[in-house]
Amino acid sequence: MKRYKNSTLMIDLVFIKRFSFAAFLSVLMIFACPIVSFSQVNQEAHQDSSKQELPSPDFFVKEMEEDFAKGLAKNAKWMRKDFSPHFLSSAISSAIQDTVISTVQQLHKVHIKNSSGVLGYLQGVLAQIEGGINTSNWDEWHNQLHSMINNKKWRKRLVPYLQISSD
Repeated sequence: MKRYKNSTLMIDLVFIKRFSFAAFLSVLMIFACPIVSFSQVNQEAHQDSSKQELPSPDFFVKEMEEDFAKGLAKNAKWMRKDFSPHFLSSAISSAIQDTVISTVQQLHKVHIKNSSGVLGYLQGVLAQIEGGINTSNWDEWHNQLHSMINNKKWRKRLVPYLQISSD
């Protein structure tokens, strides 16, 4: 008789474990599916909003001039006299302007200072604009920059890399 009770008890325990695991999975699926779809919608909305967040090239140049004026006056003067006329010329496509603006925003997000890294980047941009932009070099340079921005180990070498970008 004991054996019968124990085996029934074992069957009941196995059933309860299976049922509770199945119940757990179903509850998990009920809550996880909307979260996954919500996160996908949220990512798509963030990507759309990040495209809309880029300031106009005119506003960007004025903002950068003001930021540089807070530091060394010669950097603000360089921005106003050298960089701005080339960057705002009709010869520069809006795609290149957007790339420059978004790259500067990414540099700011990883706390790269205007006086060192951002200035070096903009000097590199000016050197490429004055030399005639080679799209393959431009794309390779920006791919390298974005890799360095996103990789914490490489980010330590980002400012020196940006400072020699005009060479």
